[in-house]
Amino acid sequence: MCRFGQLGDGTKNPAYVISFVTWLLITRFFSPRPILIQTGSIGTKDVAYVDVSRSNNDPVLSAWTLVITTDGKVHSFGNNAAGQLGTGTFTESTIPVAVNTSAAMNAQFIVKVKAGEYHSVALSRSGGLVFAWGKND
Repeated sequence: MCRFGQLGDGTKNPAYVISFVTWLLITRFFSPRPILIQTGSIGTKDVAYVDVSRSNNDPVLSAWTLVITTDGKVHSFGNNAAGQLGTGTFTESTIPVAVNTSAAMNAQFIVKVKAGEYHSVALSRSGGLVFAWGKND
């Protein structure tokens, strides 16, 4: 199931549908065939790291992906019911969107991200600062 666009191919198509897009190869849920996700906010930047949310308690709410590009910027896509995409809204996205860095994360080079059950966390290279967003209860 791809109810929130967490596969990043610009659709909410069932897992058995193959989409042809531009760059990162990942495998769809319930599908033995890989797809390419759309670039969205990533553009032509290289990807350094990817993390996918997972939850035993609520697989619907926990359905998003985080990507770090080689320039240390974070991008996300999928469900955003708890603000876990970090865009400053609760709007889901079927393609990668830039995490809002206008405040705390501004000018930080991010080296690691983790998609929790309903939240996201990022670690910066300078000073080992940790940033979090999403559900806080």
